[in-house]
Amino acid sequence: MKRDIGGYDVGMERTGEKKAAAAMPLLVQLEGRRCLVVGGGRVAERKIAALLPTGARVTVVSPAISERIAGWLAAGELAGAALRGYEPSDGEDAFLVVAATDRPDVNARVCEDARARGQLVNAAERPELGNVTWPAVLRRGRLTVAVSTAGASPAAAVAIRDRIDALLGAEAERLLEFLEAFRREALERVADAERRGALLRELLSGDVFARQQTETGDGEGDSAVSGFEAYVAQMRRRLELAAAERPEQE
Repeated sequence: MKRDIGGYDVGMERTGEKKAAAAMPLLVQLEGRRCLVVGGGRVAERKIAALLPTGARVTVVSPAISERIAGWLAAGELAGAALRGYEPSDGEDAFLVVAATDRPDVNARVCEDARARGQLVNAAERPELGNVTWPAVLRRGRLTVAVSTAGASPAAAVAIRDRIDALLGAEAERLLEFLEAFRREALERVADAERRGALLRELLSGDVFARQQTETGDGEGDSAVSGFEAYVAQMRRRLELAAAERPEQE
């Protein structure tokens, strides 16, 4: 069913238009893999900036490159750069190809070549040309949150990511580290499986991310205790009590 929103017909596909299949969210290890970025401007910069922390071997092909990309190249952070136009052979051994030029015809050709080779390819401006979309990503230590609107509005994806970031709070990374260590210790020290399960369920009961942002005490000096610290202390006491209990004999 179509709906009118702001004068636009939105909702179901147009007559005769095939419904798009759902995309599969994946986290891909790119360390040591060659990734080709075709383009040398601001869009290419954003793509490269996202790739570098993954350990990918990033190669750039563009007649000209921005000052920031040139800096990455000079610092040895890029695997290489060819200061010329795109050639089909550029992507032959790439694991991932990114089309990020300001020329739609070149981007279309890059995507066509990559898809013909069965490669992963992302089209910066026209996602439908590729087979990989670029989500808005939030990283907090071991936590990764990716938000995608399937190309409907990249700006909305960024806004939603930022809302999630604010919701998680400043202690999210420490909280995840604590949850991992707590679970490991509970598995080692609490013999009774039922009690251990209840303890681990309690660990995530309620809104632990909201709780970590509260503060107890009068807010001055050592008497102020963050919600995170209070939560940790409470769960440590629960663990000690559960570990001290003897399993019930059948």
